Amino acid sequence: NRLKGGQEVMDAFLRAGVTDSGEKLSHAAGVFVEPYRGLRSVHYSGGWVGFVSYMIQFPTERFSVICLCNLNDIRPWHLARAVADIYLQEAFTEPKRHMGQTPEMYVDVPVTQLASKVGFYENPARRQIWRLRLEGSSLVAEDDYSRYMLLPLGPDEFHSANTPYVIRFKFEERPEDGRSVLRIEYTGLDHYLVLTDKGKITLEALSPITVTPSEIEEYLGRYASDELGVTYHLVEDAGSLYMRHENPHRNYFGNELLPIATDRFRSRPFNFTFTRNDQGKTTGVIVGDQHYIASLRLERVPD
Repeated sequence: NRLKGGQEVMDAFLRAGVTDSGEKLSHAAGVFVEPYRGLRSVHYSGGWVGFVSYMIQFPTERFSVICLCNLNDIRPWHLARAVADIYLQEAFTEPKRHMGQTPEMYVDVPVTQLASKVGFYENPARRQIWRLRLEGSSLVAEDDYSRYMLLPLGPDEFHSANTPYVIRFKFEERPEDGRSVLRIEYTGLDHYLVLTDKGKITLEALSPITVTPSEIEEYLGRYASDELGVTYHLVEDAGSLYMRHENPHRNYFGNELLPIATDRFRSRPFNFTFTRNDQGKTTGVIVGDQHYIASLRLERVPD
């Protein structure tokens, strides 16, 4: 290999990690190493701001697939595996898993009941926020980069539609305080889920909040980061908040800032938390997301 470390380096590179409790992980030194349909596979993905990519290799078959996409909504790991399913169909020792979804499984749920699920749901420990909203008479779930149309199994349980794996959404009411809870469980092979509590997520509903025009005005102004050397403008447009850069090519926060709690906003995939001084004046904003940014602070620039 080009690292000139011989087989010892390659073995270390492909050696899966082990937790302190002894649980073996599928993640090695920058790649995932795990079986797919009975064959050993090495795979990984990457992406940022509109681009996403994926590579999967089957060493014993000397076969690799690389998929490059320029749209966040594309899931290249499914496309790449579909290519492998065709080319290696004689080499696989296990069948491709199907989720067993049939139209007979689903029921009609009145829109009024679906509307009761609408809102934001949060898992603070993982900096993860999902949004549930209505599109026509259907319920739609959105995380940082994906959008899922939901098919009802009942008034409180749903499946994702048009995905190669099944995502189960179950709404519950927590007995101790009556708070709404959303439990999400992934079934099927999707390597992005390896590190997320074995494909299970629990989120709490955030109480609905509205922001008045006078409250919006409190946030307007310039916010700067010395670390990045940039200044953003919080502006109001048609009653909504937006964060703009003077250079349109640097408008990374292009979506509307939607209020999710007091001084907290969501502009998918980013979360914004405004800070205030003892007099209640906004002094800055902390920006973060689930994967890449933990707490980027922008200080408010005096007028």
